[in-house]
Amino acid sequence: MEKVVRGAEWQKMVAGEPYDAGDPELKAARERCRRLYHTFNTCWQEKPARDALLHELLGGRGHECAINPPFFCDYGANIFVGENFYANVNCTILDVCEVHIGDNSVIGAGSVVTKDVPANVVAAGNPCRVLRAMTAEELEGVIQR
Repeated sequence: MEKVVRGAEWQKMVAGEPYDAGDPELKAARERCRRLYHTFNTCWQEKPARDALLHELLGGRGHECAINPPFFCDYGANIFVGENFYANVNCTILDVCEVHIGDNSVIGAGSVVTKDVPANVVAAGNPCRVLRAMTAEELEGVIQR
């Protein structure tokens, strides 16, 4: 597993301060991310391999995490998703700052996520926004699977 370097420019970036996107450490982190999501996007039939790639790509994730390829992000390491997370095809998460997605949340196809998404919601769009809370029946189904 490759390590993501978190030097001075990384710290400025995640703090929302001006930073040098051409910094060699940031370039290396973006290239690492691209390699991982490219591999993820091309091995869609192999769940154990996809799970391992998501574990390496994302900053943190719940045990049950499903993302339908293709999937894109800036760094991956700034993405933290909860338990029972699901993202449909063509999801993009722009993670120059940390993005947290709560438990039992669903992101619709083609969404571009730029900020946190709370738990127990359906969210979609560009930019992604909460469309509605999950119903009790939907949450019960998610928790039982």
